[in-house]
Amino acid sequence: MWSRVLFVFLSVVAALTEAGATCDLTVQPATWARVMARNVFFNAWEPDSYFNLPGFCVNNDMMSHSLNYSSHVNLADQSVQVKQDVATNTNFSDSLINCGQNNSRVQWCQSHCANKQLENLIISTAVINGSLPLATAKQVYSTLGSPNNTTIASIQVDLYAQNLRIDYDYYDDVNFCSVYVKVKNPTMFPYALFVTVQKVLGL
Repeated sequence: MWSRVLFVFLSVVAALTEAGATCDLTVQPATWARVMARNVFFNAWEPDSYFNLPGFCVNNDMMSHSLNYSSHVNLADQSVQVKQDVATNTNFSDSLINCGQNNSRVQWCQSHCANKQLENLIISTAVINGSLPLATAKQVYSTLGSPNNTTIASIQVDLYAQNLRIDYDYYDDVNFCSVYVKVKNPTMFPYALFVTVQKVLGL
């Protein structure tokens, strides 16, 4: 009996970890932003009904520690072109810092965020909520007024994982924001979060 229960439990876990939704990246306009992460830790989304969002799709495979998500960004400026960057847990060069300098608890920060008010909201929320991606995603989403045309992805970056890498697209547009921030609160070990906020087409 217990072996059957264990088999069912493992089957459910396997199904959940393979769960995901796939977007059709050929849908126009060509304003998709993709994030492809390997060996990251916990992650969270707002709204959490991403299976029903045609412009925001998540594939999270916990068994292989891989995570991919795509956002069909509703650009304010349609002339803006997609760009690419890479986030790791080894390259925290001072030359890459472009945000968070006014917060003493921020050890390192890199942003692709034209909306500086949103950038500061993400950083302060990450500092307040610790290393919890769900709490950060929920608070940012709530502070923005839970807009029905916006999605948020929050990823906890394991600072000690080997071969951790996040390849991601970004747009220099007010309707897209990505922040990668490393924080050290006085009573906690350092932690890092990678957060994107985007207005999405099709919602």
